[in-house]
Amino acid sequence: MKGLMYVRVSTKEQVDKTSLDMQVKECRRAADSAEVVISEDCIFREEGESAKVTDRPELQRLLEYVRTHKKEVDVLYIWKIDRLSRSLGDYYGIKVALNQYGVRIVSVTEPIDDDPVGRFLEAILAAAAQFDNDIRAIRSTGGMRARVEQGRWPHDVAVGYRKEDGRVVIDEYFGPIVKDILEKFSQGGWSYTEIARYAFDKGVMTSSGKRRTGDAMKTMLRNYIYAGYVKTKLTDKLYKGLHKPLVSMEVIQKNRDIIDGTVNNYSLHGDD
Repeated sequence: MKGLMYVRVSTKEQVDKTSLDMQVKECRRAADSAEVVISEDCIFREEGESAKVTDRPELQRLLEYVRTHKKEVDVLYIWKIDRLSRSLGDYYGIKVALNQYGVRIVSVTEPIDDDPVGRFLEAILAAAAQFDNDIRAIRSTGGMRARVEQGRWPHDVAVGYRKEDGRVVIDEYFGPIVKDILEKFSQGGWSYTEIARYAFDKGVMTSSGKRRTGDAMKTMLRNYIYAGYVKTKLTDKLYKGLHKPLVSMEVIQKNRDIIDGTVNNYSLHGDD
């Protein structure tokens, strides 16, 4: 028989700790015991990908392999059900897709045989994987909300700041540049295109090196973090941050008023 193997870790740190190699070793041992041949090109390694989504590159490559090699593959080895998916619906969606081509799933650490007891246990284990993921999400959200209420910033920092030992500090290079951009826009007379071009010339751009869009500039210009406050979708209130402000609250409020149209901007050139 011919088989496939799918192994996954959710963080790069787990990759470094050889968690993937351990999964491969256990799956290989189970396949050898069943006299199932798994060639090296049939091992799909997902490094640093969450099981909450199905658009993982290696998973999609595996499904494509099954589709283009139908009737050539008999079994897919996984270490645990939650390596394949942490969503109950997605797990059974993947299973149905594999079954279409005659591929069954074998978990080397869980008894999910194709009999009533095995199928019952499989359903419980798949549901448990989603339950564990849901609980983690609740805890993570609660933890982030608590940090915001303490004045901490739990997400990636905005340009102009950087993180140092978990603290948000002003970036020595981009901090003064962002301060200049925020203050210039608050004085009026700038279109979003103009301020985006000005920011680009100063080195404030997208991660791909392109000029920021008007919407991206609006988000930056009205961000309370630059006035020393924190506010996210997790909370309705504005909290005084533990970080130092780049500009005064008056500057940010003026920018917000201009963007919201409550004061005139008097841009001479308009937006394109």
